[in-house]
Parts: sequence; structure tokens; C-alpha cells
Amino acid sequence: MATIAEAVEFLEQQRVLQASAFAPSQGHYVLTFLGTSSARGLTPALSMHRLLGLTPIDRGFRVELRGELQRRPFPGEVVTVSLTDWERYRGYQLKTEAQGGADPGPAVAEAAVALRVVQAFTVHHTPNTVHMFERIPVEDVLETARVARWAVAGVGPMANISPRFLTAFSVQEGTLALFHGDGEANKTWMNLQQNSEAARIAFDLADGRGFLFEGPCEELAPGDAPEAFQEVQTHHLRMGYGPPSRVYRQRVRRIAAVRGD
Repeated sequence: MATIAEAVEFLEQQRVLQASAFAPSQGHYVLTFLGTSSARGLTPALSMHRLLGLTPIDRGFRVELRGELQRRPFPGEVVTVSLTDWERYRGYQLKTEAQGGADPGPAVAEAAVALRVVQAFTVHHTPNTVHMFERIPVEDVLETARVARWAVAGVGPMANISPRFLTAFSVQEGTLALFHGDGEANKTWMNLQQNSEAARIAFDLADGRGFLFEGPCEELAPGDAPEAFQEVQTHHLRMGYGPPSRVYRQRVRRIAAVRGD
């Protein structure tokens, strides 16, 4: 387990390091990946990996990741892999089929995991907009995989992983609170309506090391945390997308160090 102080120091450092990557962030944004599921009370199991390869196969892709998943999928669960070319604000979610009752899950050998994914979704990365389409060109996914060094994997019932810019964070009564804005009725929004339990990974874009944050993520009213609410609004306006339609606060219960190498 990592401490709140270690996590806050890391996030402060990333604000500075990512400022040039996400202009005109002016050192206020930290790219994170938010894992959600509509299954009530369940937190998707997220893990950080180096991407070893992505190969087209019949009806999908074979994706190879260094390191093990946080856990194997139970029957009915999927493994979701998020790949991002953050310099171009382009990324994809790749999903396996739901595991059957007799299926042992993905193959794990020599500290690596190989998955057969059968669905691909595009994700347009902006602070408050996410669009997903089920039919996408194979070459677009392969092009992103060629430049993506890192992948975030999630295990759970229809686990969803979406990029979210962390625009504010603070320690409130001994608990770390993370804030982000959202702008559309997307899959993340639908999942959080059903199940507030969420997981989030933030990592250094250069070396793949970072932190996992787990805890409920709920919509915030302006009066609940006025300074943070206004900070999220201000940073979204700075990016030129207009104010977010909703602001979320994640109250972190568990913090763990992660690494993609």
C-alpha cells in the first residue's frame, strides 16, 4: 500500500511533466484512466502493463502484455485493455469475450499475459468528450499500438476503461479526493449511475510508473466542494470545450503503486 503523501507528491510532479503534452493545460491536468462497471458494489481490477504486441487474428486481435493481470476473470467477466496515443488524443478499448464457467481465463506465462480480444472501441480523448464506435479500421488500432508503450488492463463484468483528465485533488479529513469533469451521457456516466465503485490509474508517460486509486466516484454538487468544483470548471473552459455538464469526486479508499515495466 502507498501513502496519501506519496500519491499527492506524484500527482504534483505529473502536473508539471504533462503540461507540455496537453497544452494549453498550463500544468493543471493529469491524464488518468478510470475503470468502471455497472455491477453494483464491484470495483474493476486495474493493472498497468508494457505493451508487447498487437496482432490481427480472426474476429479480433491478440494482445500481449508484460506482467500479470491484477486477477483472473471470473465466469461472465471480461478483460478490457486500453491503448492510447496521447500525443494525438487517440485511443482504443479492446475487450475479450466473457469468460465461460470452464474457461481458465487468459494465458499467463513468464510474467506476460496474452489475450484474444474480439471487440474494439474508439475513444476520443478530450477533458469532457468520449465517443465510441464498434466498427473501426484495423489499421487505426495497429497504428496506435505501434506508438503506445503502455496499456491499462481491467477485469470485471463488462469492465470499461476511459481516459479522464484529473483537474483537481485535495486531502479532505484524511482522505484523498480526486476531481474530474465529464460532458456526455457516455458509458462511464451510465456505469457510475449504477455503481459508484471505481478504480483509476495515473502513470508517468515516460517510465510507466504510477499509482492505482480505488474508491467511490460520485457526481458532485457545486456546494459540496466549491473550490474544487470551480477549479474543474475553470480548467475545462481553458481547454476551449466549455464547462463540463457534471463534476465527479472520487473518495480514495486504497492507493497502490503500479508499474508498466
